[in-house]
This record gives sequence, C-alpha cells and structure tokens, in this order.
Amino acid sequence: MTLVRRRWAHLLLGSVLCLPYYLLTLAVLVLAVPGDGGWPDPSLHLLALAVSAPLIAACEMLLDLRMLQIRAARALSVGPEALPLPPESRAVAAGAARRRTAVWNVVHLELGALAGAATVCVPPMASVLLAVPFVPGLADSLLADSALPAALAPAAGMSLLAGLLIAVAAAGSLLARLAPPLLGPTAADRLAEAERLAAGLAARSRLARELHDSVVHSLSAVASQAAAARKVLDSDPAFVRGALSAMEQTSHQALAELGTLVGLLRDGEDAQTAPAPTLADLPGLLDGSRTAGLRVRLERLDPVDRLPGPVSREGYRVVQEGLSSLLRHARDRPVRLTVAADRTELTITLENAAGTGGGSALPRPGGDPGLESVAERAALLGGAARWGTENGRWRLFARLPLQARTAPAAPDDATAG
Repeated sequence: MTLVRRRWAHLLLGSVLCLPYYLLTLAVLVLAVPGDGGWPDPSLHLLALAVSAPLIAACEMLLDLRMLQIRAARALSVGPEALPLPPESRAVAAGAARRRTAVWNVVHLELGALAGAATVCVPPMASVLLAVPFVPGLADSLLADSALPAALAPAAGMSLLAGLLIAVAAAGSLLARLAPPLLGPTAADRLAEAERLAAGLAARSRLARELHDSVVHSLSAVASQAAAARKVLDSDPAFVRGALSAMEQTSHQALAELGTLVGLLRDGEDAQTAPAPTLADLPGLLDGSRTAGLRVRLERLDPVDRLPGPVSREGYRVVQEGLSSLLRHARDRPVRLTVAADRTELTITLENAAGTGGGSALPRPGGDPGLESVAERAALLGGAARWGTENGRWRLFARLPLQARTAPAAPDDATAG
C-alpha cells in the first residue's frame, strides 16, 4: 500500500506539472472552436489534453529536465536500485536521452492529468452515493433521472472508490515499468561509467605500485641494515654507526613517501605531495643498499639532469625495485648497475652473478610483484622490461623511451645531457 501511495503522489505531481500546458491548450481551443459560451464540452477537455502532448515534449527537449524526472521516479516509483543516476559528466542529456525523456514526460504528465482529474472528481461523487441512505430526499434529487436504484447507491459509491484505486495502481505500475527504458542510462552513460570505474581502478593500481616500490623497498633496506649492524655490533662500531645513520635516513624517506601516498588516497590527485625521487637521487639509493649489505657497483651513469621527469622518476623506481629484489634474494653476490641514456631512450641494466647452489635464491621471472611492477612502469611509458638468468648471470633490463606516451617531452628536453 505504501508503494501505491508513493506512485499516486508521483501521478499527482505529473498532474500539477501538466496543468499549465493543458490550460493553455484549452484556452486556444475554446477560442478556435465555436460554442455557446457555456462550459466546454467534455470531448474538448480530452482534445486539449491530447494536443498538449507535443508542447510538453518540446519543453522537455528545450529545458532538459531529465535529472529532475530521474530523481522523482527514483523516490516515488521504482527506487534507486532500478534506476541509477547518470554519471556527473553526463548530467546534461544528449539528444537520444532527451528524446526518451520527452516521451517519458508526455506519458507521466498525461497519465498524471487523468489520475488527478479522477482523484478530484471520484471521491466527492462516491461520498454522495454513500450518503444516499442517510440523507432524506437525496435519492429523489440525485437519482431522479437515473436507472440506479437508491438501494444500490452505496455499492456504486464503493465501486467508484475501488475503481479509482485500481486505475491509479495500474497507472503507477505502468510508469514504473516505463521508467528504466525511458530514463535509464544510455549507451553513452554506460561508457562514461565504465571509463570512470577504469580510471578508479588504474589510480588504485598506481598507488599500490608506488606503495610497494617505495615503502617496501625502504623497509627491506632498514631490515637488512639492522641485520648487518647486529652481526658486527661489538667488532665494528663505526660500521654500526653508519648503518644506524642510514636506517634513520631511509626511515625518514619512507615516512615522507608514505605521507604522500596517504595524501593521494585522502585528497585525490589535487593533494599537495612531496616531489618523487628521480635518477638524480640515485647515489643516496646506492649508498643505502651498500649499507644494507648489497655489493653494488655503478659501472655507468650517463647525465640524467635533462631527462623528462616521468622517465627519470620511473627509472629511479626500476633501479629501486631491482635492488630491493636482490636485497631479498641474493644479497651476498656482487651487482653491476648501468644507466645509459641517448637521444631516444634510457636503458637500465642490473646484473648479478647467478652462482651454483649454496646461495640465496635469485629472483625468478614470475611471481615477484615488485618486478612485475617494473614491467608495468616500463609499459606505461611505451617501453619494456625483462629479467631472468642469462649466461650464468641474473639480469634485469629495462628500456624507457624518452618520448613517453603519458607525458611527452619537448624536443629540447628529450635528450640526455
């Protein structure tokens, strides 16, 4: 019954909205159709209602009331689940959506006008019929020219009320059935929503990748530095002091990057964030890895000060993740690092002696989320990355084009210095 009342209210809302169109059309018809000057013929009222339909549709096409109609139908007829709101970017309806909404507007207002007229007329008529047995002389004045016996007047009144309720329930159900196809999302709305969801998934994936590649690396380095310092706590105090200093610096860096990621999660892309590390910060990264016990040698480092920002940042993360994987899997073996840049691309190579048995397990081609993120970062810039054992050595190789798809650099900034 609650649903019927809400749909009845929705129909009465349509009746109120239809009234200006109906009165304007009726006035024009009264002036255009000759008459005796009395109350217009009932057929003229129905004609006015029918002729007002094009005017209702034209106003919808002009004013774009789609969002108002959707919100009213969600609240009064079908509920939020059956009729989702369109994306904010699609708040202004396109041509196809406006045409469908115009059809809905005509049906809603015309049915509402009929339901409103019945709501106004039927209850008083039924009340009079119900009062016939209790008001002397009412039957003679009311039913004098009618074939309805006075004894059946109350039953006729109840039938009128029941018929009104059934008609209103049927009209409300019809509107509820028409709402999803006429007011529901268009193909463009669904595409916009899919794009929004894809953008959200991409943003979460990027944040997860940044969290893994920065904070996880820092924590791995701190754990390795603490383990190395513990082993020589009594025999080499100078090394322990250096390890503690490196742990402090690494922790501060991890906290700063974690704060940046938390800001992005809380405030979105507009958050004020600290600058991300680039290949210019590579010496500090290597020093921290050496303090953690990784024997890394920088064999080549081309000038990186004029690399495009995205390439330099992603290049730093590639080196960071490669060193982090080696810290976890093969800290006891020497590592060679090469960072080469020419006019078209940046290449990064990490090599580690594979060894034979008795050592730590080296990173494998699959199953390492950090190394998989290296491939994702390279792919986002239009490059590629691969890793695995070649000729007795474990090798990570990444190629990053300087003209990246995500942030193209100007010609004079696209080369290494």
